[in-house]
Amino acid sequence: MAPNTIILQLRKALNKAFSQLQKNVQSGVWLWTGLLSVALFRAFALKGYDDPYITYRYAAQLAHGLGFVYNTGERILSTTTPLYALLLALAALLNLDLPTVSNALGSLGCGLGGLAFWQIGQRYQNQSVGSAGLILYPTFPLLLNTLGAEMALYNALILWGFATFAHTNYRQAAFFFALATLTRADGILAAAIFFSLLLERKRTFPWQPFLIYTLPLAVWGIFAWAYFGSPLPVTLAAKQHQGMMAHAPLFFPGIFAQAQFFLAFPLYHFHFGLAILGFAGLLTFYQRWLPLFAWNLLYLSGYTALGVTSYFWYYAPLVIGFLLLVAIGLAMMRQLLRRFGKQHWAPGLTFFLLLLLLLPQLFSLEYLRKTNDSRLVVYQQVGKWLNSNTAKEASIGTLEVGIIGYYAERRMIDFAGLLQPETALRLTATTTYQDAARWAIAKYHPDYLVLQTGVFPQIEAELGQRCQSIKTFTEKAFPGQLTVSQCRWK
Repeated sequence: MAPNTIILQLRKALNKAFSQLQKNVQSGVWLWTGLLSVALFRAFALKGYDDPYITYRYAAQLAHGLGFVYNTGERILSTTTPLYALLLALAALLNLDLPTVSNALGSLGCGLGGLAFWQIGQRYQNQSVGSAGLILYPTFPLLLNTLGAEMALYNALILWGFATFAHTNYRQAAFFFALATLTRADGILAAAIFFSLLLERKRTFPWQPFLIYTLPLAVWGIFAWAYFGSPLPVTLAAKQHQGMMAHAPLFFPGIFAQAQFFLAFPLYHFHFGLAILGFAGLLTFYQRWLPLFAWNLLYLSGYTALGVTSYFWYYAPLVIGFLLLVAIGLAMMRQLLRRFGKQHWAPGLTFFLLLLLLLPQLFSLEYLRKTNDSRLVVYQQVGKWLNSNTAKEASIGTLEVGIIGYYAERRMIDFAGLLQPETALRLTATTTYQDAARWAIAKYHPDYLVLQTGVFPQIEAELGQRCQSIKTFTEKAFPGQLTVSQCRWK
């Protein structure tokens, strides 16, 4: 056999073996994603907090034929995530438990987000960056603390938008960014990055991706204008007014509060050290990842400009940028080892450093698994009691309407302006939630009040003759007592 023939056959055999190895790796990564998503769901199936239950109620109302509304007959858009509400409405049609379904979607979103990191790394030939994202991103506690809401799925849609863009599948990318924008309106910021890059590459207007992105948004916009009078949720104005209040925690300072929380644990110091190194790497050797980080900067600027309050779930998208820097920092460490002649040490040491990063995250996840929002159980008890012991046409006033309103299935009057926009206008630099509550009570005359004892002392004193306490609720994990009072206004 001629030497050239032997070389050609060896080359074909090596190419075939390499192709098979790639398929095996890809299959393993998909298997990892599936198993991790299932493990996260099993660990956090009962995770929850108050705000997502507003969206759950929109989904339940729609599934039960009562309209895309929170309170029956009141066309007010109070959910910030219309697409997520529609997904949950499909689950409600199947009589599935919406909080459980939402946690399953969130767990899947965490896994798929890590998979998108890996896909981008494969495309950019930065396998170490992608592999670190695959492992670290789905297990980061700040992200998992938002399970129950739409944030993990939203992040996954954004990441897959950038992943398909990296693979030059521009129509698919436009579709993912459209889904992300329908999930949360601020997804338009990621789409802006995408289209600016596309214009730079194509030098002509990308009509097909543009139409794929805009048509679903146009359909939603037309419906929302006709149905609600505006495609923007009233909760945006409410949270801006909350941000005006004296001593209100604002979004931008809240970033430093989040960082200080993690820095209080020494094991997380390594994350921040690598992130600093990773920022230098992003600007030099890993510039292809800049669009993803640029979106995070745009998101940060947008929320800072809005002046909204510091809700913890607002920071979930920033996990992407932070862990991107950490992953690049890890890759930079590997490069430094090779540069100083320690190439044979690089794989093992990189793996050890990755485990060192993963360890504090796993400790945090174990803590999150054992703890939950202290309001969750007692609010459920209150809501179910109201459902069983009040008339269907009764109205209920309270500060936090999510969990209580979902289980009560009654008309809710909230004191933070999330359901009744006029109440939000009462939140200013010189007022408090108690002032807004007094106004809402005087305006809407709720049949029942649910108040935490001692939180609104003036209201308790003023309504002593009109409202009579009929039921109290306490829970071991809940600090305080909830009182249900029945009010007589005539």
